[in-house]
Amino acid sequence: MIDTKRNAWPMTDVARRIARRIARRAHIVFITAHTEYAIDAFKHGALDYLVKPIEHERFADTIARLQERVNSSHPAPNTEQLIEQLAAQLQRPNTNAPLRWIRALVGQALCMIPVDKIDFLRSDEKYTLIAWRDETSKQCEALIRTPLKELIIQLDTTQFAQVHRAVVVNLAAISHVTRAENETAQIALKGRDEILPVSRSYLHLFKQM
Repeated sequence: MIDTKRNAWPMTDVARRIARRIARRAHIVFITAHTEYAIDAFKHGALDYLVKPIEHERFADTIARLQERVNSSHPAPNTEQLIEQLAAQLQRPNTNAPLRWIRALVGQALCMIPVDKIDFLRSDEKYTLIAWRDETSKQCEALIRTPLKELIIQLDTTQFAQVHRAVVVNLAAISHVTRAENETAQIALKGRDEILPVSRSYLHLFKQM
């Protein structure tokens, strides 16, 4: 796999260089934050591409495809068909399913946090604090490097709401909202001691107050 963020070449050049240097067939998967070169990369032998931030299920699907390709003695899939599928996908509006899992390092363990178990997310300098409940309803916290602004656009807007420039809350986790000074408010959470701020810009979300 190739992380194009660490390489100054576009996908097309990377695929072409690998194809020239490796006599046997190479199975190339690109990890990228940009898709403008993806179609050309397929023309030069790329098997698949992953767009950052990478979802667990999408990554697992790509690994399965790689294993199938390596273990199979059948000819490679039709490249033109792959190109057509990618072109159609790039032209469609962004209909990606909301984020379902967030990976976080807790101690020495890598945890897969179910998004629907998250109570709130809060920006913490260069990190994002994730506060959630585990399968026993124990309160847990972890810091991840992904900025809050990148996570917000992947969350289900019917479940999560930004209530402050540094805070996103799970609506189902809210116990009650109390009006505060200067057209702001405070959110109390079910079973948690934390009080979350609601800034003036987001007070309209609680019009009934």
